Amino acid sequence: MPNRRVLRVLAAALVGGIALNAGRLVGSQTGAPANPRDLETWSFYDQPAQETETGLFLALTGKAGGGAWLTIVVRQPGRSTNAPARSISLLFSAGLNFVPTEHRPTLRVAIDAGKPYQTLLDLTSRLGAAPTTAGADRETGRASAKPEIDEIRALAEAETVQIHVFNATFDLRPDQITAIRALVDRVAVRAPGTLALLSIDKTRFATAEPLLFWAGVRPVGEGAIPPERRQAGTLTITRPDRRTRTEEVPWPTQGMTARGWVAPIVIDREMPLTGEYRAVFTHAGRESPPVYFFLEDVPILRQIGASFVFPAPLRLAPGGTVTLVVNNTSRESIRIAKRGGRQGPVIVELKKTDGSVNRSTYYPEAALLEAGRLPATESFPLDSLTWATATTFPSDVVRPGTSHRLPLPLAPLLTALQPALPAGEYEVTFRTTIDLLVAERGGPWGDLSPMRVTATGTAKGVR
Repeated sequence: MPNRRVLRVLAAALVGGIALNAGRLVGSQTGAPANPRDLETWSFYDQPAQETETGLFLALTGKAGGGAWLTIVVRQPGRSTNAPARSISLLFSAGLNFVPTEHRPTLRVAIDAGKPYQTLLDLTSRLGAAPTTAGADRETGRASAKPEIDEIRALAEAETVQIHVFNATFDLRPDQITAIRALVDRVAVRAPGTLALLSIDKTRFATAEPLLFWAGVRPVGEGAIPPERRQAGTLTITRPDRRTRTEEVPWPTQGMTARGWVAPIVIDREMPLTGEYRAVFTHAGRESPPVYFFLEDVPILRQIGASFVFPAPLRLAPGGTVTLVVNNTSRESIRIAKRGGRQGPVIVELKKTDGSVNRSTYYPEAALLEAGRLPATESFPLDSLTWATATTFPSDVVRPGTSHRLPLPLAPLLTALQPALPAGEYEVTFRTTIDLLVAERGGPWGDLSPMRVTATGTAKGVR
């Protein structure tokens, strides 16, 4: 796997600090207690270096047994903890009762796993040489990195943190995450303002499928986001050839956003270049931790098409119907997510041909659920269609050589539009993104699931 520079401070520190040794802490912190306890902190002025060192010990217990320590060390110039941090190190060390069943070093870190703004880090490809047996009295070396405030803040503002090392999984307790936040506050790493968020639900995509990101903003601390920071952000995607493309992400105009928001961003223009991509969301001058993903050629996806079909002639009046059609010309069965909840809002654009009206809205979700014969939106699941949820998530199976059709009446859409559309000729566009699973779980497309296709259609009609 290519080297993924994700959450650089966290990655570099954890990778460099891995060692499996005889129960002692890795490193030689000048002021560290000899026999540390969980949640214990220290502060020490290093006269020769003229630096203040502040640290925190966290005791970890794996789900399958085995103990370890996570040590956070911050060094600042002089005696003041208000000075910018000169280095931050996160060190991992394992005790004698930690016996790996996997001898290939692995390291994965999950921040807020399962949430829309999750950061899932597979750092295995960054690992250097490391002992493969417990009790080895050697270490790969300590790592320190110049702190980038927004990256450190991602860890300090986390709700949940999991560390996966070899065969073990370590969950930080809420009081341990609180201790990290207190340490970061104490050494003035956090600053007032906002935290930019970006996540993606998988790391492999077909070149022909749309990219779905979840981007958002969270306030730092307990207060609301200052009004001056409620502004648009940008999503920057770097291709394998180093060329970039930038998409503006507007501040949401609907909903309660003063205390943060997370929204989907769909990039549905094809990127034919295969290889590794990097994406960063920037808001108010601050960047999210980057996410990395791969694009590859998947021919079967070109055999699955989706579009909206309009009646001819199109009249924007009760009684009309626009139909979503999914065609499966492949030799495999596909399972597609039903419309509703986070899976598949239908966007509708109405532009009067004389330029006097330009409206963009969502097809009413209640009517969308009714068209798909689904219960009220309160019971629609918040997760997504994956092989793990395939038996419980609302979906339809489309057999090889068949089509799926979903009629959407125009009456609920016209009723929901306020103010009502004035009479005239309009260009009408319907658009949605469809999640799908191909063939069977464990098949050649399993790691690419859910794959996505964009359904769109445009027609002129009279109101």
